[in-house]
Amino acid sequence: MDTTLRQTGKEDVETGGLAAFSTTKVQSISPTMESLPAIGHNDARRWIKYWKSAGFITRLL
Repeated sequence: MDTTLRQTGKEDVETGGLAAFSTTKVQSISPTMESLPAIGHNDARRWIKYWKSAGFITRLL
């Protein structure tokens, strides 16, 4: 799905057709948000592990 989306050249949507998420505005008014590091691969892995354990995700394609 990500590959297909990237090939279309669209940059205003995320996988699944959701609107692209941006923190630009909140970073401009919040020093805390501006100084936070970007999330990484390990963060995403932990979220998925939690969501699966909570039953939010039952399987991954």
